[in-house]
Amino acid sequence: MALTGIELSAGIVVGANKPVDAKYGPYASTAAALADIGTTLRYKGLTVGIETGGQVTEYWFRDGVTNSDLVEKITPLEASNITGLSDFIIASAPGLSITTTVHTATGATDTYSVGGLASSDPAHVLVQLNGVTQTPVTDYLIDFPNGLIIFDGIPASGTQIALTALGLRTVQPPIDPALYRYASDTSSDGLTNYYGRIANTDYTGTASASSPVWTIHRTTFDLAGRVVSTGSATSVAWANRTTATYTATP
Repeated sequence: MALTGIELSAGIVVGANKPVDAKYGPYASTAAALADIGTTLRYKGLTVGIETGGQVTEYWFRDGVTNSDLVEKITPLEASNITGLSDFIIASAPGLSITTTVHTATGATDTYSVGGLASSDPAHVLVQLNGVTQTPVTDYLIDFPNGLIIFDGIPASGTQIALTALGLRTVQPPIDPALYRYASDTSSDGLTNYYGRIANTDYTGTASASSPVWTIHRTTFDLAGRVVSTGSATSVAWANRTTATYTATP
């Protein structure tokens, strides 16, 4: 569809130091903007400025033109703006449980063990067969008391079964959030993930601390997204995570 409107051969130079559209404001509050801009002047996408404390925050009529449709305009965080994953460190959450179990299907059973189960809810377990994510309830159920997963059919012999149990659990004694910090990183080819833990008492202020006090878990994938190997190493420097000697994780 061809655009219609007034065609200009050059940009507009506005003599006044204020927005071209008077409806932008800025206003002292959203209430002031709504009172000043009648419904006949509104359209989806219309942006207004709200000035508080000398700073302007933009709001827009995102989904409609009613008063409730005027919401703050939030710019999504782009992945390209996230850098330095190896320096991303957070305090641990009490009882956080993330456990991965890998099997190779025998072709003779639909039941396999799962480590780290926190409940009988199948949605709390991420399941992949040869890298393909399965659907909870439809493709599998969880036998929580016995620590098992039950598939709706028998996986073919040789199929890689990757089971990651997620959730919060009660631990005794409770884990103090101040005890540990965590760091994560991914190899340059995107095929290996590293996840490390360090005691706050040994933490020196950066993820690349040289003190040999890290516990590091490593997971390597193939190009199809299947888990090739998992391993862990203890008492190693985070800076040596790529060259550390890892013990295979069953």
